[in-house]
Amino acid sequence: MARKTVTNSTLSDVAKAAGVSIATASMVLNPTDKTAKVSDERTALVKAAAERLGYVANYHARAMHLGLSETIGFALDYGQAGRELDDEPMDVGYFHHLTMGIEAETHFVGYNLALIGPGTQERAVARGIRQLQQRRLDALIVPAVLSSVRLSNLISEAPDLPIVLIEHDGSSAFPVVHYDEAEGVRRAVAHLAGLGHRQLLWLGPDQDGRRGRADQFREAVQAAGLGGETCFFTVPEPVYDRHSIIRAAGAALSARLARGRDVTALVCYNDFTAVGAYDALLSAGVHIPREVSVVGFDDFVAAYLHPRLTTVSHMLVGMGRRATQLALEMARGPQARAGLRGRREVLVPELVLRASTAPPPGG
Repeated sequence: MARKTVTNSTLSDVAKAAGVSIATASMVLNPTDKTAKVSDERTALVKAAAERLGYVANYHARAMHLGLSETIGFALDYGQAGRELDDEPMDVGYFHHLTMGIEAETHFVGYNLALIGPGTQERAVARGIRQLQQRRLDALIVPAVLSSVRLSNLISEAPDLPIVLIEHDGSSAFPVVHYDEAEGVRRAVAHLAGLGHRQLLWLGPDQDGRRGRADQFREAVQAAGLGGETCFFTVPEPVYDRHSIIRAAGAALSARLARGRDVTALVCYNDFTAVGAYDALLSAGVHIPREVSVVGFDDFVAAYLHPRLTTVSHMLVGMGRRATQLALEMARGPQARAGLRGRREVLVPELVLRASTAPPPGG
């Protein structure tokens, strides 16, 4: 068996060794959707020569040839530019699951993924836009759920760039991938009602911008003819991390349990809120789910709790994959981008049933 030699071989060297033209060697080793068909015999000759010479395609030459970087950017815009994080922010789990979906889709089509965080002088989105303009990226995916993302700035600075937004609630010229949050809350309430629960408690933060699910909860219990109550807690925004959420949620529920134990089921703002609820219930000697059922939201850590948490999936992996598909479509050019202007796609959430819900006592 011939031993592969690692050299600085060029495409010209491969073509000469295979006895074909440079154009033919390029079509075999750097194929595109528009590449002409090369015979199986010549393809085998070129690949064998490339293997024998240790040829590796030049990324920059390929990018110039294609007019594409074959890279999708993902703006991880959390924390403050140039500052270290004091603690892992709540958004890390969110970004992690989105990244799983984006990475799976880029890998599937042979693209690269560039994770773009804040720099010392600018936010991640600004860095991503600059890299788009420099042609270092073919498209940019922006989660629009954070206060640091200013959509008005995006529109004014980059109205025609290939940008896809995730979870943007307002109107937008950019395509948006979202999920039906209200339907997720309705499914959680319907599941508990189906088990026989008649009095439900909402446990969640009271900050502006984080009470939407509580409003959806009220609407869902009213529509189902159930009794509903809300229990809010406050976490200062500068320290809005998972540990603070867990502590605040647990303290709020403990205070509510001290006033009475008439509630048989909880619907929690997210899985970390449910972790705090678990702590409070277990400290009070309340059994989950025999005495109180608990439903979470997001499906970040639900499978690792005991009992395993029934929760509403945030569909983040699916949103990441779909956003990437739209980004790849936009990267095809201005005509493709024009066809996607204003597009809004909404994923239907899934209620993941596990072991934290059961019929109420005596039910």
